[in-house]
Amino acid sequence: MLKKIYLKVPKIDELYYRKEWLKDEKTMSYNAGYDMDLKGYDKETGTIIKNDEEMITWYKKWIGHEPTKYFAYIYGRNTGLPIGEVYFYKSEIEYKMGILIKNEYRGKGYSKEALIELMKIAFEKYDIPKLTDIVSSDRGSAIKLFQNCGFVFDENVEETVFGEKKLAKKFTITKEEYLNYRNQNMKFVNNLELGQKVILEKYPEFANSHFEADDSGWTNFVIKIDGKYIFRFPKDYEAYRVIEMEYDILNELNSKLPYYIRVPRYEYYDLSEFYPFVGYEMIQGEFISKEMYKKFSIEEKTKFINQISEFLNILHSIDINKFKLDFIYPVSNYKIRYEEFKNICFKYFTEEEKQATINLFENYFSDKNMTNYKPTVIHGDLSEDHIIITNDGIGIIDFGDIRIFDPAYDFIWAYLYDEELFDKIYENYKINKDDFFKYRIKEFYIKRTAYYGIVYADKINDKQLLEREMNNLRKYLLK
Repeated sequence: MLKKIYLKVPKIDELYYRKEWLKDEKTMSYNAGYDMDLKGYDKETGTIIKNDEEMITWYKKWIGHEPTKYFAYIYGRNTGLPIGEVYFYKSEIEYKMGILIKNEYRGKGYSKEALIELMKIAFEKYDIPKLTDIVSSDRGSAIKLFQNCGFVFDENVEETVFGEKKLAKKFTITKEEYLNYRNQNMKFVNNLELGQKVILEKYPEFANSHFEADDSGWTNFVIKIDGKYIFRFPKDYEAYRVIEMEYDILNELNSKLPYYIRVPRYEYYDLSEFYPFVGYEMIQGEFISKEMYKKFSIEEKTKFINQISEFLNILHSIDINKFKLDFIYPVSNYKIRYEEFKNICFKYFTEEEKQATINLFENYFSDKNMTNYKPTVIHGDLSEDHIIITNDGIGIIDFGDIRIFDPAYDFIWAYLYDEELFDKIYENYKINKDDFFKYRIKEFYIKRTAYYGIVYADKINDKQLLEREMNNLRKYLLK
């Protein structure tokens, strides 16, 4: 089951929707009866009438001021149209929040999904310590909504409605309480028996099929069906978030790419909190290898270079504001990684390797050419394991590391393959070139790759993998 809604910050030319909601009596009836000193407010109906100039003034005060203020439209996924709004803002002592669904869309489950998405943004993206809201005691469905989403009753608050004193309930949720709620309410598949059961409950047409498990990946438990279909089950919440992002990005790519460049098309999915997964028909072909590329004819090499270049041009031209992708801030990101690498990797390193590591990262932090690029949507793990040669073109798989980052990152594999191959792909690349594109790859990206493998090998206590990654590190770091 796909989520019914998604959140998106509106553009200034989309204020019409909010203007209409605020003046709709059925939608705003909950807001009636208060003594509010607000221009355009009608105490009898709860509506708020604003002209276009006032809406623009409001927009400038609210949009682009995160995390002090956050506002987004709730979009219905089926229609792609706004059906309501969510927001939070910092008052003198706490962050207050609100949610509004247009009357005709109430009672359809949109509020809960919207509230959960708002909490994700507040706590996971902006690190807000606590959210609060006050709900009238007679709004039973709203009270139930907050309770079902992990909010805790804080205190009774007295309000005056149409001149009468009434009690309202204040609900709060801290970041810690949200994380507990999230972890308690999500279930993940981690074995073949459970995964097969989940698939067959939703897609009984696979009842007579052969199921095969693959648990070699870091983030997803994989089930292959009849050697033709792949079902990916995220192992934890972070992997679940990535699959949510992948779903939207791959839909976009499938609408833009030519027929000879294929990416997974998620035909099977359930992105609810209980045993989420995605499934797709495997892209048939053979993974590219250095040996295969060397055997290509001049015509085959040219075709491959043109198609990879076209894929990168299309991927890197996607609007970075259109999807809920993680934006990687280079210096802060690698400072966190650097501390992790020191804590874990240094116990395996010689003094020479430790000093080389310190030099590598300190030089990165101080060199402005390392971070002076225009960020784009990137694949994040383009490699020979994720590029398939098909009968009529190429296939690109495994978008689990998709994010907004340096476009040069998607060229690392080509540089490692063959510098001439890199140069030819870069020559055809038209999006975000800069004078230090190759420099960042050569002087930093290829050198820091093995650290991740060492951390993972340490985590799973795999000595053979550790030794391979140590050799990779020495190959590029100490040469």
